[in-house]
This record gives sequence, structure tokens and C-alpha cells, in this order.
Amino acid sequence: MNNVFIEELPCGSVLIFEEDKRVSTVDISFLVKTGSIDEEPSINGIAHFIEHLLFKGTKKRTNREISEEIELKGGSIDAFTSTEYTCFYTHLLSEDYLTGIDLLQDLIFNPAFREEDFENEKKVIIQEVKSYFDSPENLLIKYHSERLFGKENPISFPIEGTIKSVSSLKLEQLKRYWEKFYTPDNIIITCIGNIKYDDIKKSLSIPQMNERIKRERTFKEIRRDKKNLKCIYKNSLEQVYVAISNTGFPYNDKRRYTLLILMSILGQGMSSYLFMKMREENALVYTIFTYVNQFQNTGEYGIFLATDEKNINNTLFTLKDALKNFNVDEELLIKTKTKISKGYKLEFQNTGRRAGWYQREFFYTGNIISMDEFIKNINDVKIKDVMDLYEEFFDTNKFMITTLGRVRNVKW
Repeated sequence: MNNVFIEELPCGSVLIFEEDKRVSTVDISFLVKTGSIDEEPSINGIAHFIEHLLFKGTKKRTNREISEEIELKGGSIDAFTSTEYTCFYTHLLSEDYLTGIDLLQDLIFNPAFREEDFENEKKVIIQEVKSYFDSPENLLIKYHSERLFGKENPISFPIEGTIKSVSSLKLEQLKRYWEKFYTPDNIIITCIGNIKYDDIKKSLSIPQMNERIKRERTFKEIRRDKKNLKCIYKNSLEQVYVAISNTGFPYNDKRRYTLLILMSILGQGMSSYLFMKMREENALVYTIFTYVNQFQNTGEYGIFLATDEKNINNTLFTLKDALKNFNVDEELLIKTKTKISKGYKLEFQNTGRRAGWYQREFFYTGNIISMDEFIKNINDVKIKDVMDLYEEFFDTNKFMITTLGRVRNVKW
């Protein structure tokens, strides 16, 4: 790919670099190949806990010094944990790139792991877990994922963990987990900005490994609930929240471009098919959208909506009828291709989002495609591709459906 360099460093880390002279900033991120998918139920939330704890201090910096060092330069630093990886990133002026590199390396490879910090942060995370499950949307996602993938499958685990699992974690468990996964050969580094490749390479001081660790992620069997429809009663909710989905294909599947187009037409944006049918024409919902989750070994595609309990059966009937009558013509396909292509071009103007794209692509495919290649792949999709995938994926008799609210039975 033009202007993007990918190199495996002697320490085992992969470095992805792109010089962008149009900006005066630099975005640096370290992706660690671990997330909640590597957990067992008893330690659910440990990957997310480590992400938090690394910001509490290193062997040479306090948590305040970590924040001040970046903020006093006008920059920012943050992190997130996902199902399959954890990412630490910073945004700074290019002239301050050394601060960003040094700080991220210190966080990841030199944590203090103090008992007092661990106990204090545990209280914070438990509050976060409580807050997360106060949201009916998040609660529904938890129940629905457990039904779709199985309670014992880590794909269905809440990334933050549960109150029970987080409360039972010990500092020694976090140390062992960090030692296992936070190794140089398990990290992808991405740097985009107005800076030279050699300068970035010289600034990296990642510890060398005596021996590479052979890792092969094992994926647990998907054990789908035998019942396609389940209503979970919750009296405190004014609306009924509905998740309708099925398992799909992994991220690294050539049909992902077709799926991207299909889901965009169906339910992404106010001009989408389902938004117009369900909200604008029938006024049955306030919220409705389609979503896609793709992982290394599987995926999920679905529809999320919320409606009044008195309208639930009419809403589902209307939705089912709309899905049966769905079709795509050439004009709509061209409009959607333009929408997606221009949306991604806009995203690429943001160097931080571009860095995220590069890391994600490399993590899942072992390669990075250019924006021109991406747009070509989108433009190569034909109407037949879209409708064939629709016929395969949107058989209404095969969907997993979960409702959350003041209803005990619904019709589908």
C-alpha cells in the first residue's frame, strides 16, 4: 500500500506507519491481542480491568504524572477493551511524539501493579458495571448474546465483567494475565502523522524476548438457544426493546463488502429502508437500526428496535412484512455505494480513525488495503450479490429474537 510501511520489529511487534505531511499532529496506538474472548467466566472482566489498572501508575510515573505529561502538551491519551483486543492510544502535536511513544511503552511494559491501586480501581469498575447494566439496551445485548452464542462462549461475555466476577478478581491474577498477553510479539503499533519513519523506529525501546510465545486462540463451540423467541419481563421499562439477529461470517470474508452494503440499505441512517418503513411511514418505533459484529471465527448481523408495549405485535408484524417485500434496484445500489465510499473517505481524514482502521484490518486479515482498493471492492458488488446474501441471511424463520420489557409473549 502506497506510503504505508509495515514491518515486524526484532522484538516481535508489528509496526504500521504512515507519514502524513498535511497535518501537524501524530496518532500513536498500541494494540494488544487480547480481550474478553480470552477469559473464563470466573475471570470475566480481567482484560478490561488491566486496561484500567495500567493507567494507575508505572514504576516511574504516578497516575497524575501520566495524565499531566500528555495534557500539558495539549494532547490526549485513552484506551478501550473489545472482545478480541485492547488498544491504548494517544493524540499529540508531531513535535511531542517522543512523549507519546515513551508514555505508551511505559504503561504497557512497566506497570506498577500496586495493591492499593487495584482495590480502588475495583470499586470504580464495579460502579461502571452497574452503570452499564442500568441501560436496557446493554442488558438486552447481554441476554441476547448469551442466547445466540451460548453462556459459556466468551463472545457473549460482557467486556466489563459482572459484579461477581470483578469482585472476586485478585491482583495476582491480573499480573499473570498481563505476563501472558502483554508481550512484544502480541502487539501491533500504529503511527500516523507528520513525522519520519526512522524517528519513530529510533524512539521505540520495547524489551526483547528470549523466546517467542506460540499462541493459537481456541474458539469455543457456539451453543445457540433451542428457542428462537424469548421474552424477558422487566416491569420498570416504558418501552419494549427487541434484538433480532443470527450468526454470520468472520471479519476476513470477501462477502463483508456485500454485507456492508446490504445492512446500510436496510437500516443505517434516516433514509434506510427499515427507518422509512417502521418510523416514517408507520410511526411504530423511535429507534430502529441494523448492526454487524464480526470476529476472527464468526460474526453476527441483526436488527435492534424499541417500541411501546401496546404496539409490539403490530411492530413485529410490520417488520416481518417489510423484510418479506425487501428489494434492491440499480439506482439504490449506486446511491448506497456512493454513501459508503464517501463516508469512509471522510473517516480517513481523521488520522486517529485511520490508525484504528489500519490496526483492525491488520489484526483480522494480516494485511491493509488502501482506500482505493476498499472502494473498488464496494463498487464490484452486484445486485445479485446483495439479494443472494439477503435470501441466505434474512430468512425470518431462522432469526433469534429477544425482547426486554413489559411483555411476556409476542408473535413473530
